[in-house]
Amino acid sequence: MVIEIILLYVILAGLAIKWTTTISIRDRLGKLTEANEDYWHQKNLHKALVSDVSMADHEIGGLKRKIRAAEHRLSKMTKQQGAL
Repeated sequence: MVIEIILLYVILAGLAIKWTTTISIRDRLGKLTEANEDYWHQKNLHKALVSDVSMADHEIGGLKRKIRAAEHRLSKMTKQQGAL
């Protein structure tokens, strides 16, 4: 009878250890999943921001070309007006 009680306690202790380990692993998995989601969110946000910056740089380059063309036309008109 004593052996059966000891075995019951060992089994219950094993189940308690297994249960706490399972809960701990679930908590770690939840934290890891959340960290992974945050990582991918930040990575996608960074990618979108880089894309926005490169589009803005492209627009700035186009506007600079327009400014240079307008300045060139203005200098031509000024020379023509001076020649008249």
